[in-house]
Amino acid sequence: MGIGGLWTPVFQMPWFEHPPAYFWIESLAFKVLGDHFWVEKLFSGMIWFGTLLMLLHAVKQLTNKSESSKDLQLFSLLLWSIMPVVLWSYPNNMLDNLLGLLCLGAVIDFHKGMKYQKLFYFISGTGLTALALLVKGPVGLFPLIIPFLYLLILDKTKTKITIQAYFIISLILGIFASILLINSDSSAFIQTYIHQQVIASLAGKREVVQSVFGRAFILFQIGIQLFAPLALICLLWGIQKLAKWKNPDNPSSNKTLNGNLVKYILAIGLSASLPLMISIKQRDFYLIPALPYFAIALAFWKLNLFRCVSTLFISDRNLRGFRILSLFALVGLGFYSLTKFGKLGRDAEVIHDISNMKTSIPYEAGLDICPEMHYEWGIQAYAQRILRTKMNLTGQNNYFMTDKTQCQQSFMDGLERSGFNMVKLPNYRLELWKKKNQGISLPKSSQ
Repeated sequence: MGIGGLWTPVFQMPWFEHPPAYFWIESLAFKVLGDHFWVEKLFSGMIWFGTLLMLLHAVKQLTNKSESSKDLQLFSLLLWSIMPVVLWSYPNNMLDNLLGLLCLGAVIDFHKGMKYQKLFYFISGTGLTALALLVKGPVGLFPLIIPFLYLLILDKTKTKITIQAYFIISLILGIFASILLINSDSSAFIQTYIHQQVIASLAGKREVVQSVFGRAFILFQIGIQLFAPLALICLLWGIQKLAKWKNPDNPSSNKTLNGNLVKYILAIGLSASLPLMISIKQRDFYLIPALPYFAIALAFWKLNLFRCVSTLFISDRNLRGFRILSLFALVGLGFYSLTKFGKLGRDAEVIHDISNMKTSIPYEAGLDICPEMHYEWGIQAYAQRILRTKMNLTGQNNYFMTDKTQCQQSFMDGLERSGFNMVKLPNYRLELWKKKNQGISLPKSSQ
């Protein structure tokens, strides 16, 4: 857009709500593919697909048996995919999606470093953690606990490699922090971000979730996200009991279940989620980085049950039928996607209305809105993106945007009295007002 810089992103004004790495990476997609509304969908889809592959790789690293690994991969993926916030977050292009992918990669690298005692993995894991830190701040640091958890739960003999791991981690993060603090732009951003976002959130001065659970809201959300996977496990158990099927692998021995490994994976998930309780500012999608580990732990816990039911369901004949049905489903989905290509779904009216304003407002002109729209971040973001405007809500602009469904009629009457004319556009709900006399004062739009 030509507004802001690497360390000075702009949204209405210089924006310090989150570190800028996510915006750097996504902007490359727009640079390469152009400014189209399918670009962010493709970008988010790639993050989802990368997370899927990384989850499968994580499961593979946690088992040495190829057969168990395949079953565990499929079951883990299934349990993760049906969690409500996973179904919601990835289509909505949330920062936490990329954070989850980077942290999952870092966890795998730190685990492999401890498992194979290779120092290279600690270097790569620390690099991914540093990038996660630049995507969403301190919440991206939880993978650093992996060497300690590995030593504590899986192998108490690996003290030496644990000390080496934390030496490498400290050295790399120290160099990384020094580079950021030496640079004046990044240093200024970090100081503002820490005071405006981190400290304010810890003090309860930022957005607060109104819930009877208070700081335990995130625990309630963990239960909500695990409800669907646990319901599926109960369904599988019911099918097994009703059909009186027996586990071919002798469930009494539970050979595929490693108790310490389940504790280890659960500890990772809790390390990614429980620290969120330190702040009252909590959302369900903050759990995105933690959910893969809960899914894998549940899959380990009831792997024998899944293998029992799936083995008896998937005979050679049933497998052929499943493949044919899958092929038809994919073809049908392809045709359906083609019919939707180029059509707007979410916020179609808003995008339509703002797009109609492009020829009526100059590039980088100041644009204001009525008080009722001050927290309509989506509308403001679309306006800044499509119109290339500066959303500076000062009450001293030559252009105003109002919403028929929100703005008070008295405010629009005040615009007319202050020398504004409504630009006639074939819009659904958003209206553009243009000042006709530069010498007439404007009604205040900010409170």
